[in-house]
Amino acid sequence: MIVTSVEQGWEVVFQKSHGLLAGRIAAEFRDEFRPLLWVETLEAILSHDDYKEDFDGKHYVTELGAPKDFTLVSMGARDRLAEAQRRLRESYRKHRWVGLLISRHQEHLYGDNDDVSHGMRSLLDDERDRRRRVLRKMGLKKADLEHAYQLLRWCDRCSLILTRGDVPAMGRQIEVTHGLRGERYLMWRRDDDALAVEPWPFANQQFDVAVEVRQATRLSFDDDRDLIDHLEASEVENRVWRFSNS
Repeated sequence: MIVTSVEQGWEVVFQKSHGLLAGRIAAEFRDEFRPLLWVETLEAILSHDDYKEDFDGKHYVTELGAPKDFTLVSMGARDRLAEAQRRLRESYRKHRWVGLLISRHQEHLYGDNDDVSHGMRSLLDDERDRRRRVLRKMGLKKADLEHAYQLLRWCDRCSLILTRGDVPAMGRQIEVTHGLRGERYLMWRRDDDALAVEPWPFANQQFDVAVEVRQATRLSFDDDRDLIDHLEASEVENRVWRFSNS
């Protein structure tokens, strides 16, 4: 979950909703940015944060009972490895290209982390070999995968900036990424409250994207079930952002 403290309690965006927002952003890119196997790439963007732990314990509440932002969710090495394996297994079952992109994402998340477990390190090593084998069998190059992955990263990062409320005030800029085509993409809020991006990568000069935000009006919850029951009965806001290059 992406959790923001507000005066009324908490605003919560489920990570599946964050993935949907990332997919909506991806759909706005100009055709020249679309990689090979576009539909499969879009599916990987939509589902890159799926297969999390169920709301069946105390994964998503703090010791004081507050909803826990995804950055605060601590998992044991065994559970983290199981989540990664589950995500990879389900992704490869959809399509090899989806699996390759999710495999590359696992590398991004854990590859430079010296604290990962031996099991995770072994999984990452195996996945590097599998990516090479699968790409060869599909007749594709590593550069093809990397371009598609950098688009996934762009949309993932942009979605997180929006859902976490990280666009700075007073026209200050925030970097989205610098990996897509080797360019540095900056985003800021214009005087008319629309969002600008430079360089502009989208097909339309103006468009809207949205995500559903749930309101938790209590400050604490007994466990995951108590939290999810409250969220599923809570008010839902369709939060909209306008991007404009005019």
